[in-house]
Order: sequence, then C-alpha cells, then structure tokens
Amino acid sequence: MLLDFASIDLLAHFDHERIPEHVVHAKGAGTYGYFEVMHDMSNVMHLSLCPAT
Repeated sequence: MLLDFASIDLLAHFDHERIPEHVVHAKGAGTYGYFEVMHDMSNVMHLSLCPAT
C-alpha cells in the first residue's frame, strides 16, 4: 500500500483536512416576530412566565 502514490496522497490529504467546529449559537439563527398566548397555559408551564390576568 505504501508503494501506491495515489493512496499515499489520499491519506496525506485526509490526515491534514481541518474539520470546522460547530457554531452552537450562530448569529441570525432564530425566529422573528412575536408570541401571543391565546389560551391558559398554566397546566403545561412550570414557571410563572405567563401570569394569569
């Protein structure tokens, strides 16, 4: 295998390739607009983010 130039070249390039890191919180990744609660969500929420009015 080491006598085959194509295999050596392939292994050399494979060994030196840089895998980019994952961008966890990329800018621009998200939703836009607003959120409006239409019904009482107190039965599914554990925090009081939406207090009863």
